[in-house]
Amino acid sequence: MKKILKEYLTFSKQDRNAILFLAALIGIVIGVKIFVVPLFNHSPSKAELAKQDSLAAKLSAEINEQKQSNYYAKSEQNEESSADVFIPKSNEINIQIHQPFNPNEYRFEDWKNAGFPEKFAKTIANYLAKGGKIRKPEDLKKVYGMKDEWYQKIEPFVSIPELKKENNYSTSSSFSKPKFSIVELNTADSAALEALPLIGGKTAIKIIKYRNLIGGFVSLNQLKEVWGFKDSMLMVNEKRIAIDASKISKININAAGVEQLKKHPYIKFNKAKLLIAFREQHGKYHTADELKNSKAFTDEDIKKIEPYLIFE
Repeated sequence: MKKILKEYLTFSKQDRNAILFLAALIGIVIGVKIFVVPLFNHSPSKAELAKQDSLAAKLSAEINEQKQSNYYAKSEQNEESSADVFIPKSNEINIQIHQPFNPNEYRFEDWKNAGFPEKFAKTIANYLAKGGKIRKPEDLKKVYGMKDEWYQKIEPFVSIPELKKENNYSTSSSFSKPKFSIVELNTADSAALEALPLIGGKTAIKIIKYRNLIGGFVSLNQLKEVWGFKDSMLMVNEKRIAIDASKISKININAAGVEQLKKHPYIKFNKAKLLIAFREQHGKYHTADELKNSKAFTDEDIKKIEPYLIFE
């Protein structure tokens, strides 16, 4: 009997290792269940939730109060700066002087109606009321607040009568004419163009490039076709620019090929192909009106291109 019990109750080394491994595994499982699982299943109490909600509400209130404080501070600062400083926006200034005028006879209402800011109108009106005189156009630039862009717009129209030195009345009713050089548009170089009011170096170069493309100008309105050329530039300079249409380069419509015709801004590639195709089928063109037969030009197109064509 003792032998039998020993045989069945005695464990080998391998069995003992297995039992120890199982015991350790069971211990790990029990430890996880006791210490780890509750961490994931823990839900905050009502007291904790109430505390968190109270803290969140307090932070939100503080943030809103700070934003409101910053808003009012910024508003007050803007009100103070706008009350103390006059900063006219240049894109809102539209000077409306298009005929000769004597600045010495302009009153506050005249300057304001001409498009000048109210503050500048008061400044120059007070200057003139206190005995100040504008004896030549350049004197306007000495008036406080006068901007170069405003002066360039009105300078061609400033017309001042001759003033008698000893007296305060005019010696002549005639007005002095503005003195400036006339620029011939089809022969002027970039320096001559750049010297014109409102026209800078870049615009002068663009004018010359476009002049070379079309063969010269026949009308001042063609300047509006130059990229970046503004109506104000033409308004200020229309009396300073002359055009000699005899200086333009012309194209022989009956001899020119596609490569030559397509370079002209008024023709380009598609119209050049139609012109030549019709010419090859029906013969030479004799008048500008015959260009309509090619289906390439409208009446308006022909009016623009006719000065640049010869029919030989």
